[in-house]
Amino acid sequence: MTLLTRPRFQRIKIKARSAMIRRDVTRRLKTTLLNEQEAGSSSYRTLLFMTLFGFSTLTNAANFNWDGRTYIPLGLQPRSETVLRMPEGISAYWPEEAEALNFNKIDDRTLSVSPKQATVEQRVFLRGESGKLYLIKASTELKHVPIIEVTDVTAKTNEPFASPGGGDLTPATMMFKMMRNELPVGFARAHSTRSILVTADYRIDALEVWSSPQMTGIVTAIVRTGAPGSHVEINPAAIEIYIPEFGPLRIIGADKWSLDDGSPSTQGYLVFTKS
Repeated sequence: MTLLTRPRFQRIKIKARSAMIRRDVTRRLKTTLLNEQEAGSSSYRTLLFMTLFGFSTLTNAANFNWDGRTYIPLGLQPRSETVLRMPEGISAYWPEEAEALNFNKIDDRTLSVSPKQATVEQRVFLRGESGKLYLIKASTELKHVPIIEVTDVTAKTNEPFASPGGGDLTPATMMFKMMRNELPVGFARAHSTRSILVTADYRIDALEVWSSPQMTGIVTAIVRTGAPGSHVEINPAAIEIYIPEFGPLRIIGADKWSLDDGSPSTQGYLVFTKS
């Protein structure tokens, strides 16, 4: 008899406890959603989306400080959504290959992105309402974080790439034009064979120099220098290049940040501005 009644008692306890948890979660969720709804419909829609898809608003999130120099890392995972929260309203966005990614615009500055394929690695271009161009690296090779909150640290500085109104040619826009091989008006193009950075693992060779009185862009080849079989992971934030006649390096980009036997070299892009 003990064996018969004990499991039944345990099941009843578990059921009751589950009901209590469910009531508690429902109560807190309603309170949170009402508070967010009072704060504004945009925040409400974002929170509702995250709640419906099982995202915690307190955990599984990451902050990324965008300084105009590197890609925003967007780690993807098959059959999962990644929420990207931008620092300003989004006026347009487009991937290199539309058939590789799903996009869902949650509100004026929030996107959810998911891969359509098991393996994805490509750039996504996003333009903010201010005119700034954000470059995103979407990859299933990067660590997947369900929520990425992007902070624009250039807004707190007087750097040239944070130009007011976004009407002028910024370093980010310049790099985008280099990627598309669109020489801006007022720039001259010259070929080059100069190596501008050499390390034990890779080197950066200049292929073309696009120059104007205040801004210079360099199309480069980033080449692995290690032996066959070696794998190189490049950290763009650690690259420091200063060419006096060009001024400080403002932004750096590349088609890939990893080199191996399958891809021993890749194309890179550097933009310098004079103070």
